[in-house]
Amino acid sequence: MEREMADQQQDAGRSGPRAENAQETRLVAVRYDGRRIGLYRVKQVGESGVRLNHGGISFPVGTRLDVEDIQQLFPKSFAPRRAATVVGNTARGLVLAWHHGNAGDGQ
Repeated sequence: MEREMADQQQDAGRSGPRAENAQETRLVAVRYDGRRIGLYRVKQVGESGVRLNHGGISFPVGTRLDVEDIQQLFPKSFAPRRAATVVGNTARGLVLAWHHGNAGDGQ
């Protein structure tokens, strides 16, 4: 998944709508067990998942989270809140894989 996200980011080019801007902070709201945990900075957004900077709380691999798109960073075909599972937690950040359904639908 990490390789796929890197390829998608590279394909988008630096001028794409999701390109990193040094003066722009890209944030999502993270929820765990229905409670809002906080805002996390977004490193990459892809069709298969998202990479976040580490925040105040670090989640172990396997944790299910809901990610709320508060800045319209997700592709237009996505719901504003997506269910995801932590699949990587390294020095490079927190990697989440999207579930196929929307957040809170039990998938």
